[in-house]
Amino acid sequence: MTQPTKPAAKPVVNQNALYKGKANPGTGAGDGTTTTPGNQGSPNGSTLSNNYGPGGSGTGLNLPNWKAVSIPDPRNIHRVPGTVIVDFTIDENGNVLEAHADKKTRADLSLVQACVDAIKGTKFTSTSTASGNQNGQYTFLFKVD
Repeated sequence: MTQPTKPAAKPVVNQNALYKGKANPGTGAGDGTTTTPGNQGSPNGSTLSNNYGPGGSGTGLNLPNWKAVSIPDPRNIHRVPGTVIVDFTIDENGNVLEAHADKKTRADLSLVQACVDAIKGTKFTSTSTASGNQNGQYTFLFKVD
């Protein structure tokens, strides 16, 4: 005796999973410093920033009244994404005395070392008279296409 075969169940579309259009008209204050809805960030700013100013120069240097003679250019040989923050100390002549990765660094160890080495090999110049050792920070942001 043969069993009657059951017809195959037809697939059912979950209506809750379908896009039904914009549910919120976007009249809220938004993410920024104006009352315009949406993100108010600068196209030149960092996605890691917590403010909405005009954006930085892209150098990543946080050392008031100082600039790098040449911008450090560490090689990302393994093509990995990450953020490397290097804390360093310079003397009054702009020579790097010490550099190490900040604890907020999130990157491959080889990339971190390349950034620390790049800072150690960088010379800084002051835009005003300097005296004594000063502490700075340099942030490298690596994106991979």
